[in-house]
Amino acid sequence: WESPDGQTVYVVGENGQIAYFDGNTPQLIRTTTSLDFQDIWGGVAANGQQQVLAIASDRFSLGGKYIVSLSGNTFTRLSDSVGIAVSLSGVWFVPNQRYYLVGDGIFEKSTLMNPVWQLDPFTNQVTGYPYAVRGNGVNDVVVACELGIIAHYNGSSWHKYVELQTSTDRLISVSIKGDQIVAVGGRYYDGFHNYGLISRGRR
Repeated sequence: WESPDGQTVYVVGENGQIAYFDGNTPQLIRTTTSLDFQDIWGGVAANGQQQVLAIASDRFSLGGKYIVSLSGNTFTRLSDSVGIAVSLSGVWFVPNQRYYLVGDGIFEKSTLMNPVWQLDPFTNQVTGYPYAVRGNGVNDVVVACELGIIAHYNGSSWHKYVELQTSTDRLISVSIKGDQIVAVGGRYYDGFHNYGLISRGRR
């Protein structure tokens, strides 16, 4: 993740490691987990305060989860035990307004310090594993999933693009800017091998 002013860059990796660059010297942040980090996101609140969250998870072996808040080259582990599934894959938020986690479900809350996450009821309509979440704002959120599924939240309801659903596809990352949504992943053509897949459209 790169801050809007370009002065701060974080890169998450395997074995609980995070790379940090403040415009001068790159640094390695060693957290207290050996789990692989799956995603990172940051934003700037109305008061100018920067928030950055990173999530680590053993997604499919149920080996645990780990959420950290980053500030400079330091980290703070956040309470992650209330209401969240063990398997996590993506994080996105607008500071002090809405926070999302996706993985074995879609989870949300409005205050970072509240340890309780709510399972979004729309989770029951998503037949594939949600891999990634991004948004333009709290009323414009998109989730990319297993089976090629893309879902969009407009502030009052979710819409699932069922015409994209197929057993051969897996979308693992997504981005939204303006009306454009782009998701990437893979398409399995014989059950074992796959090639790259890009889904692009307008919400």
